[in-house]
Amino acid sequence: MALFGPPNIADLVEKNDIKGLVKALHNKDLVIRKDAAEALFKIGDPSSTEGFIDALKDEDAGIRRLAAHALGNFGDIQAIYPLIDALSDSDEQTRQNAACALGNVGNEIAEEPLKELLLRKKDDDLMQIAAESLSKLNAYRALVSVLKNTVSRGYVMDVLAQGGDRAVDPLVQALKDTNGEIRMIAAQVLGRIGSERALEPIRATLEIETFPAAREELEKTLKILGG
Repeated sequence: MALFGPPNIADLVEKNDIKGLVKALHNKDLVIRKDAAEALFKIGDPSSTEGFIDALKDEDAGIRRLAAHALGNFGDIQAIYPLIDALSDSDEQTRQNAACALGNVGNEIAEEPLKELLLRKKDDDLMQIAAESLSKLNAYRALVSVLKNTVSRGYVMDVLAQGGDRAVDPLVQALKDTNGEIRMIAAQVLGRIGSERALEPIRATLEIETFPAAREELEKTLKILGG
């Protein structure tokens, strides 16, 4: 008879034994790993960060989903690269949870991987989450650069508009883009934001704009801004 049986998750929770629960995340028994992951998630102790980083590689998708969600809650910077790797997970919900978590955990390191999701993926929910996470990171220049992708453009425009004054400078810069359609969109979003800081750049752009659709949006925005 074995001296030690499987870990009793309820007992570990009662004792607030975080180390014991983290150890249980590596148990061979899937049920024990799931119970340990759920218990640690509910407790929400950041000291379980490394355990959840390891759990991002668990064979069970449910555990990986919970791990990505938990790491987003903890906000520990050491989770950035593991979460970036999880953006390529085979499970859709895990990818979405990782993208969302990077909005809380990430820094400039996370900007390019999130931008790539908006440029390459066709998963509507994932693109929306990636755009929102870039906004949380104040990565508005990255968001503006994604406007060239017609598939994700709608999400990006909404997020930029919600960014308010923080998005104005990158959008003003986009008024100089060589693509008339991008200039048109930048003018439209600046109109939705309604910041007076955009007034002079809009006027200056309108003086030299030759693309009809862009001129139309610039004129509309100028009226909105009271110019």
